[in-house]
Amino acid sequence: MTAQVRTIVLHESANETAGGNSDDTPEIPSDGPSVMYLDITAVGGTAPVLDIDIEVRDPISGEYIVLVAIPQKNATGFTRFTDALLDELRDAIYRIVWTIGGTASPNFTFSLAWVLKDRG
Repeated sequence: MTAQVRTIVLHESANETAGGNSDDTPEIPSDGPSVMYLDITAVGGTAPVLDIDIEVRDPISGEYIVLVAIPQKNATGFTRFTDALLDELRDAIYRIVWTIGGTASPNFTFSLAWVLKDRG
């Protein structure tokens, strides 16, 4: 059996000038390794900072809690990261939340994708 690779785009490449969040993403059945890719292609403003959190939704209360906090970014660049907590997203409803700070119209153009592999 051949392993399958899935790519889930959590944030399409777009310019953001304020904080926001993605829609809820449903549970993902997968049993192999996974990795996330953050690609920041443009940054503007004075002293801009970008914070991205991955939050999971409590199935009873509907409230969100931060599962993974991506280290703060302030420049263009490509980041590949793994985290043991990413495995917990497979059985949860989750979303990403971003916060942009700085002065003089801070903004970031970025994309975020999660690549999962089934063992097959």
